[in-house]
Amino acid sequence: MSLDAGDTEGILTTRLMRNAQGPLLVNADASRGAIRVEVLGPGGQVVPGYSAADCAEIRTDSLAHRVTWHTAGDLAETREPIQLRFLLTEAALYSFHAGPEVARH
Repeated sequence: MSLDAGDTEGILTTRLMRNAQGPLLVNADASRGAIRVEVLGPGGQVVPGYSAADCAEIRTDSLAHRVTWHTAGDLAETREPIQLRFLLTEAALYSFHAGPEVARH
């Protein structure tokens, strides 16, 4: 199952998450389009350094894209809960994982 967006940008905002830090991995197919991710802090405001403009676009198909931001790299450790806002165009989002990579067997 996936969340799909066509040529009109689709937006998905997660619920509040606690302890989301480190690498953000995304299972997605953006081979025909693009995916960007924003990090939202308290009140739904974009966290400086984690805007869509700061995000390195995903433009391929992979089970484990590592999302990075030009000025911030991975998700920073914070005591405040965060939300992720996915912006998709001509792409399919299957899942994401925030935190240390899970061993694959």
